[in-house]
Amino acid sequence: MERSVIARAKTVQDAVEQALTLLDATKQQVHIEVMESEAKGMLGLYSKQAVVKVTLKTEEILDQSLDMAEYSPPISIAEASVNIPPSRIEHPVTTPSIDNTEGKVWIESGQVYFHSKGNHQPSIRATEQVSLWIDEVPILAGETVKLSAGDIVRYEVEDKVVEPVWDIHIDDKAMNVQLRIEAGYRIIRQVVDTPPTLRLVLKAEEHKQYTPIEPIAVRKKLIEQKVVYGLYHDEIKKACLSEVNDTFLIAEGEQAIAGTNGYFEIKVDTKTRKVQPKMRENGTIDYREIKEFPCVDDGDLIGLIYPPAIGINGVNVFGEPVLAPPVTGVIVLTGHGTQLSQDGLEILATRTGMPEVIIQGRHVKVAIIPKLEHRGDVALQTGNIHFQGDVEISGTVQDTMKVEADGNIHIKGNVNMAEIIATQSLMVTANVIGSEVAVGQLFLFYGQAEPILQVILEQTEFLTTAIEQLNRAAAFKITDIDQHGLAPLLDVLFRGRFKELHKQLLLFMRTIEEHKALINEEWQKYIKEIKNGFLNLTMSHFKTAQDLDRFVKRTAYLLDRVVLPQLDHIFAQFHYIQNSQILVGGPVQVKKGCYNTQLRCAGLLEVTGFLRGGDYYAAKGMHIQEAGTIGSNSTKLTVKEGAVIHVDKLLGGTILQIGSKMHHFKEDTLNVKARLNEDRQFVW
Repeated sequence: MERSVIARAKTVQDAVEQALTLLDATKQQVHIEVMESEAKGMLGLYSKQAVVKVTLKTEEILDQSLDMAEYSPPISIAEASVNIPPSRIEHPVTTPSIDNTEGKVWIESGQVYFHSKGNHQPSIRATEQVSLWIDEVPILAGETVKLSAGDIVRYEVEDKVVEPVWDIHIDDKAMNVQLRIEAGYRIIRQVVDTPPTLRLVLKAEEHKQYTPIEPIAVRKKLIEQKVVYGLYHDEIKKACLSEVNDTFLIAEGEQAIAGTNGYFEIKVDTKTRKVQPKMRENGTIDYREIKEFPCVDDGDLIGLIYPPAIGINGVNVFGEPVLAPPVTGVIVLTGHGTQLSQDGLEILATRTGMPEVIIQGRHVKVAIIPKLEHRGDVALQTGNIHFQGDVEISGTVQDTMKVEADGNIHIKGNVNMAEIIATQSLMVTANVIGSEVAVGQLFLFYGQAEPILQVILEQTEFLTTAIEQLNRAAAFKITDIDQHGLAPLLDVLFRGRFKELHKQLLLFMRTIEEHKALINEEWQKYIKEIKNGFLNLTMSHFKTAQDLDRFVKRTAYLLDRVVLPQLDHIFAQFHYIQNSQILVGGPVQVKKGCYNTQLRCAGLLEVTGFLRGGDYYAAKGMHIQEAGTIGSNSTKLTVKEGAVIHVDKLLGGTILQIGSKMHHFKEDTLNVKARLNEDRQFVW
């Protein structure tokens, strides 16, 4: 163990000599450290003594230990010739001569006492917690020093202080205020009393005392930030006394309560249902009767109208109102066979028929489609049939006759060289020979018109912006607009960045021409606007930007009209078709097959028999049992890109087309499942 002496004298040399004497060593046997050099004051006043630390080398300690057997002489602090009054807690020790305290040191009531006599000198060790001075010489933490009679011992303990930290956070919507606390505290240290001992290690007890935050300071800050609503005063007090780091909700706004939009509740069945096939009298099963149309009677409740419920406004922490989201009601249009109740909350049927409910956004259209039952054939004797509702014909439709219904048509006999038009669905139990059939054709037109109108709407909106910019350009003066209207600007733009708009307008006109029989007065007015506004630039009737804006709004309105929900009762079912033209706005089912027929449908084409010759198009795909012709008449099957053609047996010579990709089969092939991959190549 290291043996050292700290000595003080008028000069460094005197202090070293005193230490060597105490250690009974020579300069060659020790390490000398000058801790403080002497200093002379003016006129002999305020002089400063020298302080040295002299440590015996390790090998000398071993030699002395061998010579001295079990006893080591005490190491003490040399007595100083000047006593410097201590500045902190200190106690020079002279105690009554008590046998059990001789050569010991102890702490009582916070004071250090020791009893040194002759070679019986107690030791004291400094620690990190307690700073120690012997005769005003600081003792390093962990160092042990022998106490001699007359030494002045002083120690200090220092409290640790951490001030509390807090801040106020208001969320982005000003609905919550949080107080974030980092607790403050003071650690109070006190030296522990110790009974008399030969070796005293200075220790201190620690007590933690938390520092509260003043609630008035928090409230003052809230006022500065204009927080006036929803304060939780008890929570503020609790937060200010918190002894842990935490976040407290100290103010909260009142959320707005959302209302509910109005809506329409359908109270009757409006969809066609698949039913179990019926058994004939002879015991066989008739698989042709598998759909059933819903029906209501006069006075039946069709649906209920629920008005909107307005929400309740809230308040944020600044005391400002928080508006509830706006609500909307439904707009109900009553059609044929329906009426509103006196309170305007019920829709009732006024006739027997099939209920039709079309919900599009906020708009609800309700109507009753009546049913006409025609017994016998449709011939010259009966005349053509035009009916606003469903039609059921128990006989045949003969040559040159026409049946047109704003609803569903069910024909139990043959259709021979006739014309059939149904806006909803068509079921022909027997054969269709040399006839023209259109089912849900308006939806075919809508399907073609929708993407074109979408482009026209986007392009005309951009066109309006472009014209406003060109109006401010030097090349086009306001006087030019006043004299010639928008024609010069449209001419320039159509030859530049708006070539696509001109192309889409022409495409829409061709689409209208294909379906001109379906066009009503509303569409005719729109066509006239296109012709006179865009396609005849020498005399365009678009004079101002307001004229063009009205066209944009009309386009948006018509686009909403063509984007209709999918109606599951737009379909057609046939037994056998020959030499006919068929147009259907939904799926088509054929039992026996088709021969030399032109068929186009907007849904899936399913044929449990054969297709022999003709051109067949199905937007959503095909599933055919057998297709192809042995002979000169070719058979072509076409679907939209993304759809699949599935043919159980495909004869050689048949043409398949998916999108713009075409393939000609030269040999008979079984189980063909054709589609396009990501590279737009056929996959079988």
